Amino acid sequence: MRQPTSRRNQKNYVHEIETLCQLRHKNLLSLIGWCDDNGRLLLVYELEPNGSVSDHLHGSGDGGGTLTWPQRYNILLGVATAIDYLHNGAYDSARRYVLHRDIKPSNVMLGEGFEAKLGDFGLVRQVSCHDGVCTPCTTVIGSMDYMDPRYIETGTLSPASDIYSFGLVLLEVATGVRPVVPGRASNRNNLIAAIKESYSRDAILEMLDERMRGELKQWRWQMERVMVTGLMCVEEERDKRPSIKDVINLLAKQEQSLTS
Repeated sequence: MRQPTSRRNQKNYVHEIETLCQLRHKNLLSLIGWCDDNGRLLLVYELEPNGSVSDHLHGSGDGGGTLTWPQRYNILLGVATAIDYLHNGAYDSARRYVLHRDIKPSNVMLGEGFEAKLGDFGLVRQVSCHDGVCTPCTTVIGSMDYMDPRYIETGTLSPASDIYSFGLVLLEVATGVRPVVPGRASNRNNLIAAIKESYSRDAILEMLDERMRGELKQWRWQMERVMVTGLMCVEEERDKRPSIKDVINLLAKQEQSLTS
């Protein structure tokens, strides 16, 4: 539930709801309805039976069952195709991109067959972009642990902001480790640093979630692919990050080497 502080905020919120109502994709959580009760605005989404990815990775809520590697991989591909729809399939003639702004495991719900459903569009925003430069936001909002550092510094959004957040999701799903150790906010991006260090020694898979060790032999190259792609997505400079279409191509390649 959100409670606008002014008529202007309420008008903006209604516009966001209108945007949400136009979004239709198999990997997006469906908006069922909304309610305005004297300025108190409520969004109602479909309920998915298997909780969130975060529930399964970290044993919270009603989830907690260990996801197999094929399930994790298919979930990541599903989220990627949802982002592709937002960035490339949902903009209008004015080239306004739909940016999610809060991509993280707790916002990825799981359907009956453990298919991914990207949800929680409370922060969704249409922005106008020219040559990768998008309209700045007056207020930086979202989940800090998954937020593009350039967005934090400049208040300027771009599709690369969602790419950064998704990169952290790729790394968290592969390792089972949150980006930041709870209670140690000063160590933001400590997961990225640890994976980069392992990668520099050609030992990136030592960071793999221990629960996946039994599947390592069969899916080794795919696991490595996910982690290396995640590192590409969390590059500090936006122009060094891949587009979401590039990410999908990297993840879906059948060759066992990124360089092949």
